[in-house]
Amino acid sequence: MRPRVDVLAADAADVVNSAGGWLFERAWAGWQVTVFLAEHGDARPLRILGARVAPLESALTRPQLVHKTFLVAAAAELAGSHHHVRARLDRALKDGDGHVIVWGDTWPVGLDRRVEKYQHRLSPAALAFKAHALQAASVNEPVIETEQFRCRMKSVGASDWDLSRIG
Repeated sequence: MRPRVDVLAADAADVVNSAGGWLFERAWAGWQVTVFLAEHGDARPLRILGARVAPLESALTRPQLVHKTFLVAAAAELAGSHHHVRARLDRALKDGDGHVIVWGDTWPVGLDRRVEKYQHRLSPAALAFKAHALQAASVNEPVIETEQFRCRMKSVGASDWDLSRIG
């Protein structure tokens, strides 16, 4: 069974801008990457990165999609404002290995606070694919060589996912 990451986010532009390089690297490494979006829009930017796209509701209501996920990643802002997303992250922290990665300025209120800051340095390939995905998402931001996350890991270290600790 392929390793899997489920991504919960508001829109494609935020995912590409905040975590696009890291997600490309996961897909390139053979992971099944599925991005569940609250706003249904153009999926092309995420497909450029190698991700599948589905409606957010399907990640929150269909048990076969949320059970035994190896890794869950989410936008902190969405987790902070959406009770079901926060509950999904909490369930991931409590079940099995419970690996959670969040991008954004804060860690969602109400979740286990034992988190650390990590970053991912993008490979040249990730930089190129992220640049194309940003263009497809109409995001006029420069491609930055590192992406930053807050992570809560249990049994496997973040270095296994090309993340290095900050500080």
